[in-house]
Amino acid sequence: MQLFHYTDASAVKAILELGKMRLTDMRFLNDSEEVSHATKMLLADLQNGTFLHRLSEDYAETSSSHVLSGLSVLLENKFSGHPLYSMSFSEAPDLLSQWRSYGSYAIEISKDKWDVFLTRCIYDDKKAKNLLFSRAVEALREIGRDQRTYAGELKYRGTESYMDLVKVLASIKHSGFAEEKEWRLLLDSRSEHADVVQYRVRSDMLIPFIEVDMPLECVDAIHVGPMKYQDMAYESMLEYAQQLSHFRGLEKPIKVVKSPIPYRPA
Repeated sequence: MQLFHYTDASAVKAILELGKMRLTDMRFLNDSEEVSHATKMLLADLQNGTFLHRLSEDYAETSSSHVLSGLSVLLENKFSGHPLYSMSFSEAPDLLSQWRSYGSYAIEISKDKWDVFLTRCIYDDKKAKNLLFSRAVEALREIGRDQRTYAGELKYRGTESYMDLVKVLASIKHSGFAEEKEWRLLLDSRSEHADVVQYRVRSDMLIPFIEVDMPLECVDAIHVGPMKYQDMAYESMLEYAQQLSHFRGLEKPIKVVKSPIPYRPA
């Protein structure tokens, strides 16, 4: 499967030369409702006791209360203290809203050549609720068993299940974003990559991020989006890609593709 990371020229150059992708702390993404949309859905089900009939009576209430309390605190604090890092891709190769939002270039990668786990985002509320139900029941069972075994405390399995559940929340988005057809690389504090958090400047703010290696062999093409001087941008990117492919000894040179969407000046 081919996926596309929309970005600007500076990021394209850095990614290709360094062979690294940046995952941004999700608290600092453009959509202010990231993660909180699905969290509110799950909190409503917890408050309604939706999962209780699937849990053992001796821990149903305590495990549900634990998750309800934990997620409520995370939501109130905008997920401070529980960092999630995300890198976004799209199935759509030439989407005008993506060009407008993220930059005039898109890096096309072959998903099958990159040894990472990418998650497809869910935009349909019914599918989201079904996924949340199964994952929440699984997490509540592990948490409940830990609480029962360790006098109310969480150990490895309970903690891991809770953190896995929070990651699932990050893969569910509002239906209004469905055209993006987004996939995400999602990592949390358990990842070895999260041991080194770096910061970049955006306007007057420092944005936390972590880096993950991505072999240049994963990159199949660079797409040049609609812009005022698209022909010139295409030519320079083509020369750059050819030179890079030659010096890196790539078996298959990186292609450069021009978007056919017409440019509309402001």
